[in-house]
Amino acid sequence: MTVTMRSQDHPVPAQPQIPLLLKASGTARQTLADLLQRGQRTYLAGTGIAHEGGNVPAFIWLQHGWVALSKSLADGQCQTIDIVLPGDAILAASGDGWSSTYGIDAVTEVKLSVIDAASWQDMLTTSPDLSQYIARLTAAAEARRAERMLRLGRGSASVRVAYLLLELCARLCARNCHTEHAYHVPLTQHQIGDLTGLSSVHVCRILRRLAREGMIETSDHTNVVIHDREALSAVADLDFARLLSEILPAEV
Repeated sequence: MTVTMRSQDHPVPAQPQIPLLLKASGTARQTLADLLQRGQRTYLAGTGIAHEGGNVPAFIWLQHGWVALSKSLADGQCQTIDIVLPGDAILAASGDGWSSTYGIDAVTEVKLSVIDAASWQDMLTTSPDLSQYIARLTAAAEARRAERMLRLGRGSASVRVAYLLLELCARLCARNCHTEHAYHVPLTQHQIGDLTGLSSVHVCRILRRLAREGMIETSDHTNVVIHDREALSAVADLDFARLLSEILPAEV
C-alpha cells in the first residue's frame, strides 16, 4: 500500500466551532461577541501569525483551520510543539506578559480572533464561567503536550505516530469534525515528523506498517480511518478513555 502525505490543494471545509460565547454570561456575552468580531483576522496557509519572541495578543481564539505552535534554535532548526484546532485558545504570552513563547503559523487557511490583555482580563473578571472554561482548555492543552513529550522522550517511532493519530482522532471527534474514527489531517510528512521527532521517511514507513497490520487506512490527502482503535492504543501505550478525560476540557 502506498501512503501519500502532502498538503491539501483545496480550501479547508468549514468546521464546527465550540461555542465560546456560551461560556460567558449576562452582559459579558455581548461584550465578548463584540471583542471577537472586532479582533477577527484571516491568514492564508503557510502564513506566520506571530514570531517567537515577538509581540503576541493576550488571547487568540481559533475559529477555523489548523495552526502550528513551534520553537526554533539559533541555527534555524524548528520543532513543532503543538497543533491548535478550531475551538482551541492560544495563550502564547511568555513570563514577561507580552512576548510570544512560540512561533505561530497557519497550517491551513485560518480564521481567528485576538483580544488585547486589558480587555481579556476584564472578561475573565466579569465572567467566572468563561474564566473556568479557559482554565480547563489550558489544562487540556498541557495534558496533551505532556503525553506527546513522554513519547518523544521514551517512546519508539511507532508509539509516537500511533499516539498522534489517536490524539487527533479524540480532539476532532469532540468537535464533530469527522465521522467516528475517520478524519482528515492537512499535514505534510515533514510536519508530522516535526511533531513526532522523526524523519518524513520514517513517518511514512510507520504509517505503512500500521496500515498493513489493519489498524488504520490512509487515502487521498491524508484521510485517516482507524479500523482497530484498541490495537492502535496498545501500540501508543495508552488507555483511550483516560486520554479523552485528560486532553478534552470538561464542560463548565
